[in-house]
Amino acid sequence: MLTIFKLIVISSAVTSIIFAVMKLAEKILIRGNNMFAKALVLTFSLLCQPSVVLLTLFCREVKPANLEKQGSIISTSIEILDTSAVNSTINKMEYIAHKINVLQILAYIWLFTAAVFILLNLFKYFKFKNTLKKSFIREIDNNISELRIFSSGIVSSPFLIGVFKPVIVVPEMEFSESELSMTVRHETVHLRRHDIIKKLVMNFLRCVNWFNPVFYVIEKQAGEMSEFIADETLTANASYSERKEYGNLLLKFAENEAYAAGMYSRLSGNALRLAKRLELVMNNSPRKKLNKATVITGTIAAIAVIGISVNAMVDMVPKDTANDTISPDKIVEAVPVGQQPVEGFTLLESIGKRLPTDSFEFEPQKFFPTLNMYAVKTTESYNSYSVQDIAYSNGQVIVLGNNEGGFYFEKGQSGSIKISANLSPEYSNIDGKGELLEIGYIYDGSLIELYSGKIGDNELSISFEADNDGDYQFYICNACAGLQNYNYILIEKQV
Repeated sequence: MLTIFKLIVISSAVTSIIFAVMKLAEKILIRGNNMFAKALVLTFSLLCQPSVVLLTLFCREVKPANLEKQGSIISTSIEILDTSAVNSTINKMEYIAHKINVLQILAYIWLFTAAVFILLNLFKYFKFKNTLKKSFIREIDNNISELRIFSSGIVSSPFLIGVFKPVIVVPEMEFSESELSMTVRHETVHLRRHDIIKKLVMNFLRCVNWFNPVFYVIEKQAGEMSEFIADETLTANASYSERKEYGNLLLKFAENEAYAAGMYSRLSGNALRLAKRLELVMNNSPRKKLNKATVITGTIAAIAVIGISVNAMVDMVPKDTANDTISPDKIVEAVPVGQQPVEGFTLLESIGKRLPTDSFEFEPQKFFPTLNMYAVKTTESYNSYSVQDIAYSNGQVIVLGNNEGGFYFEKGQSGSIKISANLSPEYSNIDGKGELLEIGYIYDGSLIELYSGKIGDNELSISFEADNDGDYQFYICNACAGLQNYNYILIEKQV
């Protein structure tokens, strides 16, 4: 869904820019009342986003598939002397993770709001349609069109409604034969141009792009344009008297109505636009039609170029790479540095018992080296447990427990984890600011973080308080690039 959201936002912005540019070009290049050319501007703007989204998704779907996805690219410990570079990488990863979380929240907000708008519009439409059916007084016979005509007492202007079985609805009043003929012909133009379906699509796009005011403008202008084109089509070859009669019909039904906006096409429309419609009707004359093949070819070419650009922009946005596939030839295997522990210190793998990879539960998006966890038994003293002179590598985790597996704490009982590090310059501590590590506890199979940061020359002490009665184990994870040497790790219980 995150990819869809990014596609919608970027393509929405691109559509806004294209609409602004094309409206400017329309002012400069399109002379007079050439409604078909102006309609092309709106049509291209409306087609831009769905075409770009579908094209981009298709291109991503047909990309050559790589080998099976891997849960982890690097499963062995890597030792690098330059810890500042690793720290920088960790900061970048945290930044990207933060961006991903924010984008995910925004994506859910977008989806929820769009769904509310869509459902609300559908509810209003079906409610109006149901009310309209109940208001039908009679069916009017006509020999002009196959469309059925119904009169209603709740409407004041004729309109076309319905997708699968469209009908014309007119006010309950007397119509002359010519008025009824012009009304039916006007709505038949809408039917042949599929204006009802176009309005539904426009309404849907506006709901999906609810955050972009440009789509509200496009929807309004496209609705008005459909009426202008119907007028122009109907009066293109009409005599002056016929155009005048048609203009009088528009005046007769000029009402500013608000029935289920965007769901049907009516004859009158907004009174503020009536003057422009009347001017178009009275000055209308046959126009040279646009070459459809040229228009279609140009539109496809333009959308293809825009789609490629949007696809590139989507890839520029930080994305969650947890499930990405990496080709084997792209994986570079690091060569471990031959680092040895301080004299007298023992490596973790020599005294610890390696734990299965599914021993504990942890946050799905949180990095944790489950492949390198070792359980180490501690030396027990009065209310304290310790291990001394231990060294472990990058990505390894020390899990501390006693013979029974964990240390028993009562609910509310506090304790502390104390660690003293040997920061000999020849092993690590390159930047002189300490070593990165993560400290936490394990309860009921789940890992809970208590501290993530650095340990310096002084003893690091982290407080702990049990939330429930039970056995607790404690873990320390090496999050730096090199080997870490600890003089001791001490777990103390407060009595």
